[in-house]
Amino acid sequence: MNQTFNSSSGKIYVNNKGHKVPNYVLKQFNNDTGEFQNVVLHNGAQRSWTFLFGKEIDWPDGIVPVNEPRCGFSGDKEECTSRDRRPVIIVGSVLALYAVCSFVVSTAISIVRYNRRFTFDWVILSATQLDSGDRRRYSF
Repeated sequence: MNQTFNSSSGKIYVNNKGHKVPNYVLKQFNNDTGEFQNVVLHNGAQRSWTFLFGKEIDWPDGIVPVNEPRCGFSGDKEECTSRDRRPVIIVGSVLALYAVCSFVVSTAISIVRYNRRFTFDWVILSATQLDSGDRRRYSF
């Protein structure tokens, strides 16, 4: 189609697919006047940019923003949807190791406490049993 139409709001360009190609105006706040002023005009039909007033655009931190966010506009880019599982594996391994060590230490403590309940006093013979007159044999 590639046609340009005049309307009350200005020229309208329609491309070969029948889509309206818009014109854009980029405005910037002027601190001196307290008003917005046109800085850049974009002509959609000619795909051209016209910088007005010979002035640069004041970007935040002096850096032009990227065309698309890192994760895309809907957050579905692969770099954001495919999660790195290494932190999960590391945390899981550390927790599993902690659980095993806790089990081993608590089992060892329980065994030591259990064995301390039994004294070996039963191997100590009384004086009467050691008396030479007592001929009974004791086995251990």
